[in-house]
Amino acid sequence: MASLTAVAPAWSSTLDYYQTCGPEVGEIAKLAGFDPDPEQQLVLDQLFAFDRHGDSVAFETAVVAPRQNLKTAVCKMAALGWLFLTEQRLVVWSAHEFRTAQEAFRDMTELIESTPDLDREVKAIYRGNGDEAIELLRGGRLIFKARTKGGGRGLTGDKVVLDEAFALRAVHMGSLLPTLAARPDPQVLYGSSAGMVDSDVLRALRDRGRKGGERRLAYFEWGDPDPGTCATDGCDHALNSHGCALDDRQRWVRANPAFGRRITEDSLVAFRQALPPEEFAREFLGWWDEPAASDEDLT
Repeated sequence: MASLTAVAPAWSSTLDYYQTCGPEVGEIAKLAGFDPDPEQQLVLDQLFAFDRHGDSVAFETAVVAPRQNLKTAVCKMAALGWLFLTEQRLVVWSAHEFRTAQEAFRDMTELIESTPDLDREVKAIYRGNGDEAIELLRGGRLIFKARTKGGGRGLTGDKVVLDEAFALRAVHMGSLLPTLAARPDPQVLYGSSAGMVDSDVLRALRDRGRKGGERRLAYFEWGDPDPGTCATDGCDHALNSHGCALDDRQRWVRANPAFGRRITEDSLVAFRQALPPEEFAREFLGWWDEPAASDEDLT
């Protein structure tokens, strides 16, 4: 496979480390049939980095990117690494919706079952409705849960994947994070597309990540760094609007690392025509939906 040129994130904050087993995790992913893109390897190298004492340098790792680019795949790679390389006792994958958690379970099951070197280490796969899990002979488990309005106590694990992080609520974090305090080396991996108006948890994470300087947060965000800057003042982003930023091919390339790999120009043209402008902007250019400014913000 020819080497790929990495697309740098528009915003990132990385951590210093002593060593990383990210490359070994990449090899496991390759064994399972999907080579990490350079952007995915960048995330893995931070997520699986540790200090001189053998502790993970990142407690939180966040990946924000347009749809169908890299974030869900890197979550799958991370889960493989935690199960088969670092041998975590309990990895929890959570999603906003039950069907998304089920889909992730099916994908992970297919990846493992189609890879003999991994499948031979599986003790059991539980396919119960709401109790989906993969258990290894070594004792490690990967379980899949949908987040509930009641909170996140059922999401506690040594390592936690928070997929669809745009839908995280304060009650989830308030329930989940304190329970990780007793774990010897806990980590949280967030995966999401750009936030919506009510994505308060993800927006706070974004602000911290873009600012940088936090000791245990690794942050990666791909998207258009100049949202809303069209050539024509007052552009409504409708189709065929002169100078509309949503039609700028260079922005498409900059925001979508998978452009030219898994995402084609023709497909983005089709999505631009089919989607409302605000949906295309958020899902394929990474424009955030921001809450309206209050009177206090304006004073």
